[in-house]
Amino acid sequence: MERDSSTHTPNRRELFNASLTGATERPDIPRLRSDPPLPPSQPPHTLQAFRDSEGRENRKRRLQELWKRLPQRTSRRRTENGVIKSGGGVNEGLTPAKAEKLRAMYAAYDDELLGHCGARSSGAQPTEIPWKLFKEYAEAKEVELWSIFHDELDLDGNGHLDAQELTLALNKASEDADNVY
Repeated sequence: MERDSSTHTPNRRELFNASLTGATERPDIPRLRSDPPLPPSQPPHTLQAFRDSEGRENRKRRLQELWKRLPQRTSRRRTENGVIKSGGGVNEGLTPAKAEKLRAMYAAYDDELLGHCGARSSGAQPTEIPWKLFKEYAEAKEVELWSIFHDELDLDGNGHLDAQELTLALNKASEDADNVY
């Protein structure tokens, strides 16, 4: 027995299979109050537009949260066996070799941040970064990263990295790394 397709209403399974294969659009599901807010349909094309969409108070709160989470450089100390203690507890997964590898990886970022903010990057005295200097650094770094993303990575200008753009960026990074070593 053959069904007349003009009067046939697909059941849920048929609708699922059709939307899974792309034969039909996914049905709209009503948004819940608990769902996160939808992103803007068109991402901002300028840094100022992005900052405006974020809102002054949200931006200040986010930057202050980052500033408060900066690591305290004087709270770490080595034990006799070389394992690093932080605040009294031992992180068993962090061996001296892993710690040195992580330290080397983040050293350049630490030096840049601390150098820009006028704090010492080594020594026995604590290195506290004043809020005003951190904010200036964060805003300058944001300009730099915005430029890199929009000028070098997001080639089609849609505000998202697709697979091809990501592949090109990784290939370029690989070539740059080969030239360094």
